[in-house]
Amino acid sequence: AMAETGEMMHWQGIVADKHSIGGLPGNRTTPIIVSIVSSLGILMPKTSSRAITSEAGTADVMEVLTPVEFNSDKIREIVDKTKACIVWGGALRLAPADDRILKVSYELGIEPYSKMIVSIMAKKVAIGATHLVIDMPIGEGAKIENYREAIKIKKIFEFLGKKFNIKVRVMIENVGKPVGRGIGPILEMRDVLRILQQRENRPLDLEKRAIKLAGNLLEIIGKARRGQGEKLAYQQLISGEAFKQFQNIVKAQGGKEGLDSENLILGATTYQIKSDKKGIIEKIDLKQLIRIVRLLGSPITKEAGVYFQKTVGEKVEVGETLMTLYTDNEQRLHLALAELQKTELYHFERNEKKGSERSEGSYFERNEKKGSERSEGSYFQ
Repeated sequence: AMAETGEMMHWQGIVADKHSIGGLPGNRTTPIIVSIVSSLGILMPKTSSRAITSEAGTADVMEVLTPVEFNSDKIREIVDKTKACIVWGGALRLAPADDRILKVSYELGIEPYSKMIVSIMAKKVAIGATHLVIDMPIGEGAKIENYREAIKIKKIFEFLGKKFNIKVRVMIENVGKPVGRGIGPILEMRDVLRILQQRENRPLDLEKRAIKLAGNLLEIIGKARRGQGEKLAYQQLISGEAFKQFQNIVKAQGGKEGLDSENLILGATTYQIKSDKKGIIEKIDLKQLIRIVRLLGSPITKEAGVYFQKTVGEKVEVGETLMTLYTDNEQRLHLALAELQKTELYHFERNEKKGSERSEGSYFERNEKKGSERSEGSYFQ
């Protein structure tokens, strides 16, 4: 009843869905989760957003490979063919009548988050979801900063789920760092493809998050017993079934064929940021990171962004490449570098011996030669 003034999608049987509350740059789990879950024959018509204040939304990232704007008839055609889609929700007139859920939310006293919860749940009802996993990162940089608030929001999602016959599982995790290695549409899609193709240089943190969320979704659906979902999700990944399914989805949406992570073309204007400190990286300022990536041109300029050679928890020597900036012109690069000079993007652990203080000569030394990309082992090793 809640979404009847807008478009409503109706499906037969189980309809899986996933939503991330957001705030973590590079947390591009959706294409991986949709590929894993739908490769098992489960319907997963996924609507995603574009970036408003972030570096990229899932719709922006998917648009690197395929169109994402479709009406409901075309979405039904795609899902009938492939069991899934990954499309921009803004092209559909889903759930404009949010006020009924809003009224329920106000009664439960969580007004600061009401609009967010309403928007999410209204769209899930409208898309016809029956089973929903919510990825709720907390901590510095995330939209929800502490565990106490997260528990309140978790309870409201569960309450509304029962009210509208959606089985909900909320996953709360304190992450506090970028996820994956690439930040920006093409760089994030490269990470996704590296995971789906099981390349050695894939980012294991992003893979682990995607497997965890997909596994929990498979458990609440009943496709796997509690505690066994991650193994099933991982199996779909390493067998190549998830990648095959992703290719089917992209093709059905009118996208590219012959997908390969290493064939994506990045911005031609690049700049390597070198470390003038020795130590272990404790933190990367997420808000500042998003600002830098947007100054480079993301998400409008798909090839713009940042690739991390070194990220949180890793040891760095003086002179090593911390990250590479990509854009399509020198002006954008200069804007990003000017912003970088005003702030400390990387923070090192205090107990480590530090090198000389930052200077333009070391931290901003231009070097067109790219550092080697980290090779990582198997998730279940």
